[in-house]
Amino acid sequence: MLNKLILALFLTAVLVQGSDVGTRKSEELRAKVLGHSDIPKLSAAEYKYFLEEAPRPYDVVVFFTAPNCNMCDEVESELATVANLYKKSGAIYPQNSENKKQRAVYFVKMTFEAATKEIFVGLQFRSVPNILVSTPKILRLRDNEKVEHYRSFMWQISMSDGTLTSQKLLDHVNKKTGRNVEYKESIINLFIVLVFLVSILGAGVLAFLKFRPFFLSNKLWFIGSMIVYFICMSGIVYNILHGVPFNNVDKDGNIEWFHSGGRSQFGAEGYIMSATVSILGILFIALLHLPKFAENSNGKIIYLIIFLLIFLLLKWVESIYKWKSSFYNPIFFPPAHYIHGPLSNDQGNNI
Repeated sequence: MLNKLILALFLTAVLVQGSDVGTRKSEELRAKVLGHSDIPKLSAAEYKYFLEEAPRPYDVVVFFTAPNCNMCDEVESELATVANLYKKSGAIYPQNSENKKQRAVYFVKMTFEAATKEIFVGLQFRSVPNILVSTPKILRLRDNEKVEHYRSFMWQISMSDGTLTSQKLLDHVNKKTGRNVEYKESIINLFIVLVFLVSILGAGVLAFLKFRPFFLSNKLWFIGSMIVYFICMSGIVYNILHGVPFNNVDKDGNIEWFHSGGRSQFGAEGYIMSATVSILGILFIALLHLPKFAENSNGKIIYLIIFLLIFLLLKWVESIYKWKSSFYNPIFFPPAHYIHGPLSNDQGNNI
């Protein structure tokens, strides 16, 4: 009985001591985060102390970067906004409610250099930037289990991820940490945007009143409608909503301008196809204004050139469409097994 009591007291003391150590580490990391307006940098020793040594009752979002990396700088700027949102929401403190206990979440970064190379190699990084959401669970896993865990909580960012906005990064971190931090624009920013929009609208009204004949010109409206058509056809709204990359680089290092998926596209692909279809439309319009010039030889040559351009461009658009949508095969000419000749030859359509 006495031995059991001593063992229980010993275990209680160990748990209390571990809790005190974990609390102290959390406070140290919180002080480091609060001492920076951006994302604080960790050394290799600090990384091992705060992330790899037990106890650690907190989550850590680690941004892995490298010097002279433009993409890293862009992502870090957006991630810093997310880090400040977590600060302002109080997510850097643990929150215990009746329904759920939430750990404190801290944002740090690690730069690739000689002192930190071992950590980058250990995480099997091939490029930067990367984002790791590290939870205390990692300390309880075996080495072979850690690899799968890292895959679930690691975001190895590439060009195919498109533009990474603060909202996109916030959604990712919220999903991994279980938090529900929301992105809210400040009243000052909203006021500035409102003033800007009103100013643009007012300047537009004044310009219209002063240059009314110009704005009512048929040529201007034609050019404007073509620009609107080009923008709408390019899928720019889809690209913005889904963060579509401008192009891609395959495993052999070749630049890809067209996405192989029938329901996906690259940014450049949309612009190329939109421009091609717009040019085709202009060529068809040109045909309507050429009859009066077709009487002379030069007019006929222009006619032939336009018809040839229309044919070649349509064939090219058709080839791209068939490549992306192999289940459908639009062609200019009927297949060989179709009935050819006058309509009377096809009794199925002859009434």
